[in-house]
Amino acid sequence: MEKIRDKYSKGSDPLDFGLYIHKNKIRDAGYKYLITSRYHKEPIVNDDPYNIDGYETWSILK
Repeated sequence: MEKIRDKYSKGSDPLDFGLYIHKNKIRDAGYKYLITSRYHKEPIVNDDPYNIDGYETWSILK
């Protein structure tokens, strides 16, 4: 997952990251899964070490 994030974030660290996995080649038909991760644990952006997740936690939404 980190390799995918690195490929599409173009060297920056986005606040959150989402990867859509589609049912078929037609994207308009909707997606089957959405895999997300965040750099910070909380929406408040600060460099407190307790608030940095660093994309360690990934969630899969259907």
